[in-house]
Amino acid sequence: MQVNDTYRAAMFHYEKKYIITSEQYHGLKAAFGDRMTPDKYPHSQITSLYFDSPGNRLISHSMENLEFKEKLRLRSYVMPDDDTLVFVELKRKYRGAVYKRRRRMTLAQAEEFLLRGGSPPPSSRSNSNITNEINYFLSKYPGLQPAMYVHYDRESWGATQDQFYLRLTIDNNVRWRNTDLDIRNGTHGESYLSSDMYILEIKSPIVVPMWLAKTLSELKIYESSISKYASSFVSSMTDVKSNLASKYTIPPII
Repeated sequence: MQVNDTYRAAMFHYEKKYIITSEQYHGLKAAFGDRMTPDKYPHSQITSLYFDSPGNRLISHSMENLEFKEKLRLRSYVMPDDDTLVFVELKRKYRGAVYKRRRRMTLAQAEEFLLRGGSPPPSSRSNSNITNEINYFLSKYPGLQPAMYVHYDRESWGATQDQFYLRLTIDNNVRWRNTDLDIRNGTHGESYLSSDMYILEIKSPIVVPMWLAKTLSELKIYESSISKYASSFVSSMTDVKSNLASKYTIPPII
């Protein structure tokens, strides 16, 4: 089965993350005015299944290295079954710059590719290059298996003036689980943020516009190193005194 490749397979942007309160959330949206408009898909529910080695090599490296991080995940925007189109995503981040490569295929094809060493569906030449990148990643980290399920509600906004290429996402109701890792099995899981806390992500290939920088300052919204996978991993640790856990702090559940 060949999957239609009409989607953005490669992306580059600078990314900054913030933990915001309900009050800051409403203040930020009030400042949007006519500068921001709801995205093509303004409200979505996102499921990500992160892959790691048996010794948690990827997440350990990510939490210990603040400059360079890389991860492999399976992402779906609906409750999937075998025939649902999902994304196999390779994400790398270096000093705030994010490089994302992804292939779209059915869930059954993705599992055959990632878990059983099968071949992904035929694709365009550019997506074949992305497949090669993913295959190299799989060979670099042998034995990758599903390690963490993360699900959340997302609100998406884009700049009205396209020259800014600015996108904001606001995530809420983040849940995780490290057992029952079949993404067909519902969205149940543990929370690590209270219901009135949000994760704001600002994504832009250039500096943010002045009005947004001013708004963040006025609302006292400060950048955070929050990572959904890392926060979920730390939350799942039973040994809270471990050296790895002590290096990463997540916001308290209020």
